[in-house]
Amino acid sequence: MSRLRFTTRAGFALFALATSILHTPASRAGPISYEGGWIFSTRNQPDSINWQVSYSPKPWLSFGVDYAYDKMAGPDVAPKNYGLLRGNLLLKRWNEMESQGNIYLYGGAGGLKTSDATTLAWLGGIEADWETREIYTSVKAQYLDSETFDPSTMYQARFGVAPYLTTFENLHTWVILEVQYSPEAFDEQLKVSPVMRFYIDNVLWELGVSARGTWSFNTMVHF
Repeated sequence: MSRLRFTTRAGFALFALATSILHTPASRAGPISYEGGWIFSTRNQPDSINWQVSYSPKPWLSFGVDYAYDKMAGPDVAPKNYGLLRGNLLLKRWNEMESQGNIYLYGGAGGLKTSDATTLAWLGGIEADWETREIYTSVKAQYLDSETFDPSTMYQARFGVAPYLTTFENLHTWVILEVQYSPEAFDEQLKVSPVMRFYIDNVLWELGVSARGTWSFNTMVHF
C-alpha cells in the first residue's frame, strides 16, 4: 500500500512538473495555439504596429489575418498599411522534463496600401525559442516585401529570466533584454530594450523602452 501511495504521488508530481513547464509564459507566446484555439496578438511601437488573429486547426498549424502599419522609412515617406493572409507552421518542438524548444516558420500574402499606391505584398519569417521555468531565449528573422516598394527586414534576439517561480494560475513575470535590428529604418535601426513580460491565465502583455526612449507595448490572448 505504501509503495502504491508513493507511485501515485510520484505520478502526480511528474504530471504537475510537466504541466508547469509546458504552460510557462514563454511557451504560450508562440504563433500557434492548442488545437481548436484562437490567438489575438498585437505588437505596437511608435513607428510600426502589427495586429494578428489566428486559428489553430492542429497543434502544429495555424491560419490567420495580419494588419501591419509601417512608417519606419521616415517622415518624408508615406506610411504603409498591410493586410495579409498568414500561415504559421511548427517545424520542430522539443519537450524535455525541465525545458522546451520550438522552431516556427511563417508566411503570408496580401496587399499594401499607401496614400497614393496599392500593390501586392508578401511576408516570410522564422522564429525559435528555448526555455526553462527560469530562463527564456528567442530569435526571429522576418522579411516583408511588395511589388512596388523596397523590402523591410527585421531581426530580433531576446534573453529573459524569471525573478520568481509560481504556479500556473498565478501571475508570471519575466525580465527580458531585447535586441532588434531593422536595417531599412530611417531612425534607430538598432533598438536595445529592457522588456517586462507579464502572464496570467490566457493573457500575456509586455512593456518595454529602448535605450533611446522608444516605447513598445505587446499583447497576446489565447481563447
